[in-house]
Amino acid sequence: FFEERSNSDIPLKRPSIQINVLKNPNAPLPPPPPAYLEGMADPSTTETMTMLSFYAFPPQGIADPEEFAFDLRKKWKPFQALGRVYVAEEGVNAQMSVPTNVLENFMECCRSIPELGKYMENDINIDPKPLTLEEFAVAGVPINGKPAAPFRNLHVRVRT
Repeated sequence: FFEERSNSDIPLKRPSIQINVLKNPNAPLPPPPPAYLEGMADPSTTETMTMLSFYAFPPQGIADPEEFAFDLRKKWKPFQALGRVYVAEEGVNAQMSVPTNVLENFMECCRSIPELGKYMENDINIDPKPLTLEEFAVAGVPINGKPAAPFRNLHVRVRT
């Protein structure tokens, strides 16, 4: 189990593990990417960020807010979206910033989620003037007296 190696006078013992992985030719193919991701631009190449907000209160509510929050994080990761999203049994409230070059794809993604889609009050509220990356970097509340961006990460939190 342990093999000894010696590059100096002190022997070094470490576990030796061999892992054999075989490809299963009968394994099912992975599912195709969702339609809203097909042909999407690279969000890291954007020159501007668009601020948006929405809220949705589906009549049936959100059955499992934890699972729904996890799904939102997973679905929105390719967009490099930033902001604060609150998920509760009653619905979703979001204030976000999305790279402008993927905004249409992001909106299509949101509209494809049954709990959001037609239940987003007034659809998605979009700031009519996108911010350049330089403007975005200083558009938020200053931190320790220094300019800051409105959002640095995507936070999807569950409220009880």
